[in-house]
Amino acid sequence: MGVCGGLVAVLVMQFGALSASALPGRLLAFAPQTGSTAAMTNQDVMRMAAAGLAEDVIITAMRQAPRRTFDLSASGLIELKQAKVADTIVRAMQALEDPVPVAPPTPAVSAARPPASPAALPAAPAPTPATVPEPGLAGELFIVSPTGTLTALERVRLRERKVGGARSQGMFKPSVQDYAYYLEGGTSPVTVKTDDPQVFVIRMMGSTNRWGKEPTAEEAQRHFLLTKLQSEEGRRYITKVDVQLDARSYGRPTPGVDSKRFERVAVSFQLTPQSVLGPGEYVILMAGTSNSEFIGNLNSGADRWAFTIADR
Repeated sequence: MGVCGGLVAVLVMQFGALSASALPGRLLAFAPQTGSTAAMTNQDVMRMAAAGLAEDVIITAMRQAPRRTFDLSASGLIELKQAKVADTIVRAMQALEDPVPVAPPTPAVSAARPPASPAALPAAPAPTPATVPEPGLAGELFIVSPTGTLTALERVRLRERKVGGARSQGMFKPSVQDYAYYLEGGTSPVTVKTDDPQVFVIRMMGSTNRWGKEPTAEEAQRHFLLTKLQSEEGRRYITKVDVQLDARSYGRPTPGVDSKRFERVAVSFQLTPQSVLGPGEYVILMAGTSNSEFIGNLNSGADRWAFTIADR
């Protein structure tokens, strides 16, 4: 069927997508509050862009907003351009525009054939080993093995490709181009089994000044999300199947990891999926931090790590 025909479900842009509860602290000021029905508008996007937030962080906020009422008419697009909103963000707004909901038809159940039984849930993974070492390197993500040792995940880069031609939205409206986002390679070289522990660990760095983020479990949980991938034609494409991660600290806060700032404290965290992961390809996304605060050695405000879960 090919990439263009098989990836309709993954055409919505996703740059390190985090849920609304996982938005970084600076972004929470622009995000709708929990339980609110307020929709995100062009003005919200322009305010975030004017505040200097990274493009992937703004797109994350748009994707996780409960509702969106973007003005994507010619005048709305001109206003966005004059406000210096990046074209990448505008394309994401077009791709994320809320469709008019349509009630699905009620399927008829044949008397001769009973409804299909639901798919079996994945088997529960092994419990976390009693002793888990702390990572020696800050800012690197590991998975815990059955024996308690740490295996580094595959560090990956997110790429994009156009899917099909530009679509017309009608007279006086700009065309829309769909994009798919993927990782190189059809599978990750880092493979774990379904009955292995599903626990990830990372060491985070404390703040260098009073405006920085402190390394707490609540703060760590804001920045991470696990997403399922779809393999096709030698690539792993981002989907909209997300799994939240629970974060908890372990070990002892340790100063001296940063040779230039001895007083900075390093704290280790365990990240556990809130639902059991079945066989397939996955990526863990992190966004909303910088290399000088909270994480230590990243060269940008976001990073991603991939792995494979295989049958026993």
